[in-house]
Order: sequence, then C-alpha cells, then structure tokens
Amino acid sequence: MDEGSLERIASLINERRYQKGSLIFMEGEEAEAVYFIKKGKVKIFKTGQDGREHIINILPEGEVFAESCLFGLNKYPASAEAYEDIEALLIKIKDFEKLLEEYPKISIGIIKAMGKRLQMVSKR
Repeated sequence: MDEGSLERIASLINERRYQKGSLIFMEGEEAEAVYFIKKGKVKIFKTGQDGREHIINILPEGEVFAESCLFGLNKYPASAEAYEDIEALLIKIKDFEKLLEEYPKISIGIIKAMGKRLQMVSKR
C-alpha cells in the first residue's frame, strides 16, 4: 500500500486500553467495532443458561476479534474480556466495511483468519 492508503487506514483506528478482567463487550450487545490486540491477551467466552462461563478462545497479541460482525451480525456472538492488561486497536464496523471495499486484499486476509478459527473450533 502506498503512504496515502496507510494514512487513510490509520485515520480510522482508535486505541483503547483495558485492565485485566475488564469487559470489552458482552454477548448480545450491538456490534460496534472490530478489534486488533496490540498487546496482551483477550478471552472470548459465552455464558451458558446455567450462568457458567464457557471459554471459546484465549487470543494473543496480533490477533483480530469480533470480525464475524463484518458479515451481517448486528450483535456480538460472544463476550470479550481482557485476560491480562491489553492495548487494543479498533475500527468501527461501518468504517471497516468501507475499507474492505477499497482494499479487497484485506478481505481475503480476514476470510483466511476466520477459516483457521473454524478449523480450530471444529477440532475441539
């Protein structure tokens, strides 16, 4: 990408910090953004009807999460919590959708990442 493209992407990114144990979002909340873990780990989980927590994944830095909301999900399908202190980069879903239209190669990367996650979940 040229420098102008990188500047366009950078203009869409917001940075947030979460302390260990802080909820980033809850299952069922209106989906607002896609997140990138800059530093730390994030726990993705669902809460069963019995109130018990079912951990789906612990994501390390460099991973993306809530990307499934780019494909028509209006609500987060699971909850996300800071497993340790984290720094996260986020892009609002509406902005991300426009970005994907401008840079289709990003779409391919996201689809590949989601495919790997599906394979991982199906092996459990």
